[in-house]
This record gives sequence, structure tokens and C-alpha cells, in this order.
Amino acid sequence: PLATLDHMTVVGSWTNLVFHPHELYEIRLGGLHVRIPPPGTKARTQDFNGNVIAPSEQTIAIETIVADGTTLDFLASGSAPPLRLQFPKLQIHNVHQGQPLSFTARVLMPKPQGIVLANGSVGPFRTNDYGATPLSGNYSLQDADLSKVHGIAGHASASGGYKGTFSGIETFGKVVIPDFRAASAHAVQLDAAYRVLVNGVNGDLRIQNTEVRTGHNLITASGSVVGKPNKVNLTIATKDSRVEDLLKIVEHDEPSVVGKVSFHAALN
Repeated sequence: PLATLDHMTVVGSWTNLVFHPHELYEIRLGGLHVRIPPPGTKARTQDFNGNVIAPSEQTIAIETIVADGTTLDFLASGSAPPLRLQFPKLQIHNVHQGQPLSFTARVLMPKPQGIVLANGSVGPFRTNDYGATPLSGNYSLQDADLSKVHGIAGHASASGGYKGTFSGIETFGKVVIPDFRAASAHAVQLDAAYRVLVNGVNGDLRIQNTEVRTGHNLITASGSVVGKPNKVNLTIATKDSRVEDLLKIVEHDEPSVVGKVSFHAALN
């Protein structure tokens, strides 16, 4: 099923029930579990591209939906486990037909393991083309444990925003990793600013610009991760950086080379 629910509570008043029956003060959802089918599957097409969410002839306005404890699974093809996001706190406000809704959320991320605080607005929903539905907001990432990602370690914090539509979400922000470590190399501080375009419909990722600083050195990157299977295209460059500082990111021993380095490299 696309979604299951343990229980629902409707909060209102007798006055509204009699005089404004299509206006609800609050709905509380318990045990909500939503499952998003894999991109490109028949189920994904039926659930989202087949106009399953159609406007109702009889509209109901809801001031607030409280859905603390919601679980959201992005299902994977084959036997791979789903990407699971858990929402200890989730509130949605101003659920009116033809209008954008607002939300606040606390999200537990599995990889890298961390906590995301997010708020913003979504809509109005385009029922015949949900990829064109607009959204915007802000987010922060708290103490993400990078050791859950193979080959690296450290603790990351980030803050930023997003805007656009589901088919073209522009995300931007800054990341601070005071103790980044690649394998058994030295721990170094990395500070990054990024601007990335995400296609929420098919998962394509385009890195418009990323700047990574370690010490007084600057590394820039741009590229894309698109298609199924993923095809990676990445361009990395730096100018007049200290080679010994860059080597510390990938080497365990003290670098035996010093001096300035400039390069422009492509990866695909």
C-alpha cells in the first residue's frame, strides 16, 4: 500500500461542525507509514504520474495536521532495503485546496546518521503534473556522523535553503566538518559552500557549484550524477593551494612534498 495509518483523531468544535462542516481545526495521525515506489516502476507511475491525487468536488480545509512519528520509505528496486526517513515531529498547516501548505519537521536521517530540522511551504499541488509543484524552505543538519558512510569519518553540521519545484529543487547552503577523515588519513577541517539542483522525480543530481576550503586552500567542484544506473561526471580544480595540506586529506603519514599546486581534473 502507498500508506497505512494506525489511528486518526479529529479535533474541532460543535460550532464549526454545525456552521462550517468543511473546516477542521486539527487532525492527529498516529503511526502513519508512507511508501514511495522506486522511480520508473509501474507502481510509481500509477501512484504519482497517473493523476491519483485528484481535486475533490467537496473541499475540506484543515488548519493543522499533527503526524509525529511518521515513517517515510523510499523503496528500492530488487531486494535492496528502502531509504527510511523517520519524523519524530511533523506538523502541516493551512491545508486548503489551491493554496500552498506550510510545515515544520524534525527528521532522523539514516546515512549520514543525523538530525535535520526543516520548515517551508509546498504547493499548490499540480495534480496532473506533481513534478511542477512548487516548494521552498530552510533546513539545518545537526551533528551528522559521517562514519556511517564507508571510507570516511567526522561530524558534519550544515544549514541552508531550497526552492523550486519537485522536478527541479535548487538547494544551497554551507557545511562545516571540523574533524573530517578519509580512511586512516589525517583529520582536517573542511568548510564548504554548495549549490546543487536535484530532480525529485527521477533522482538526478547536478552540482552547479561547490567550494571546499581546508586551511587557506580552495577546491572547486561541479558536475552531475544522472541516469539509471548513475553516471557520474565531475570537474575538480584548485589554484595555488599548498600541496602538503591537500595530501593530509588522503595520506596517513606526514607529507614529504611541500609547495604550491594548481590542477584541473575531470572524473567520469
